[in-house]
Amino acid sequence: MIKEYKKDYLVENYQNYIDNGEDTISLREYTELEAESDPGFFGWLFDDGYIEDYDGLSEEQKEQYKDFLEEL
Repeated sequence: MIKEYKKDYLVENYQNYIDNGEDTISLREYTELEAESDPGFFGWLFDDGYIEDYDGLSEEQKEQYKDFLEEL
């Protein structure tokens, strides 16, 4: 389960990204970019250091991630 504080953390980092004059993208797009560029992103998101990337997620975790993105 993805904790609410993870969303808060992403929102804060996203705001810093936007405040620094980076491209204007949505929070969802920012999160997807983070997921692609940070090899520890999914391990952090799911509190599981053994997850190395999206392919390492279970089907349930993939669905949770999809739902998480939809909420953003």
